Amino acid sequence: MSRLVWAICCERPIVDAETNSLSLINIIEELSVPAPEAVLGERVHIISLWEKAADLEGREDAVRYRVTLTTPDGEVVGRSVVIDNAIPPTHARLRSVLALEGIPLKGGGRYAWRVEIEKDEQWEAISELPLIVKISELAPPA
Repeated sequence: MSRLVWAICCERPIVDAETNSLSLINIIEELSVPAPEAVLGERVHIISLWEKAADLEGREDAVRYRVTLTTPDGEVVGRSVVIDNAIPPTHARLRSVLALEGIPLKGGGRYAWRVEIEKDEQWEAISELPLIVKISELAPPA
């Protein structure tokens, strides 16, 4: 079974066509919204790197995971997104890019992008990416 090496949230990933190098533009750890009930209208990306287990070298390995955003109270925001990928027999790693937009937020605090894998027909959390949401203080109209 493959393992998650890392995952990160950013505004824009860029993969160089010549070298296959990855650049992550504007990593998102914290954001400000104008009101407690807001929608994250801009597109965000969850980028992850998966590594094939050594005993699967030369064989394809399926990677099935899901990403869920949770509120500070642990409530799921929006819907979970399930990703089915495979690491080809000739590769040891897989980069996965998930684009999300239109995510409803429910106040400020510490949210979390939860990355889970499916094991024995159950979802098991393997990583959590914090997202601090602050409600911006807008000046009253003059």
